[in-house]
Amino acid sequence: MDKTIMVVGVCASGKTTVIEALQARGYDARTCSQEHSLNRFLWQRGQTCFLVVLDCRCLMVEKRRNRKMPITQYQEQKNKLACAQAMANIYLLTDDLTVEDTVKRIIDAYEEAKEKNEGDNS
Repeated sequence: MDKTIMVVGVCASGKTTVIEALQARGYDARTCSQEHSLNRFLWQRGQTCFLVVLDCRCLMVEKRRNRKMPITQYQEQKNKLACAQAMANIYLLTDDLTVEDTVKRIIDAYEEAKEKNEGDNS
């Protein structure tokens, strides 16, 4: 059974763009608000989702958003995502990655985990 690809991350890390690209390739990809990322039990349900954490540095958030971001706001987002990052199937710092590179790395990791899971279940 295919898992939902759940994508979380700080503002401007590329969540929406990546999800759209994954969906265009036929994957069931969604996002989850940072507030829900605090819920350990959500990520412990690993049998139903493949967890992707996208990250970028505060300076990159500012560049992508074309405005300043208070470091306290950025750090608050990082803190909310700490549990998700610890439980992630894949973590990607997107500062220097193209959308295509990011999507390829996610798909490769997802397909590898899927093959491993199918091998474990046979």
